[in-house]
Amino acid sequence: MLNNILTHFSKILTLSLIGFVLQGCADILEDEKFEGIKGDFPRLVDVPDRPNALTAKQIDRRMHQLEADRQESEKLAELNYKMVEK
Repeated sequence: MLNNILTHFSKILTLSLIGFVLQGCADILEDEKFEGIKGDFPRLVDVPDRPNALTAKQIDRRMHQLEADRQESEKLAELNYKMVEK
């Protein structure tokens, strides 16, 4: 029983000593929360204003333009596919 306790005590003591040695070898880092802000962040006056929202007419025009672009790209893809088949 005493031998068992001494064995556990020596293991704990060895691990504790290893922990203290490793802790002593580690670099001591300063606490970051007490440091100032690092970096070149934009100031509030440097941030551009929010763009204006599009009107319903502008959105409709863009949707029609996108649809026309999609149809044109489908036609070009079909022509390219026919060229590959030849």
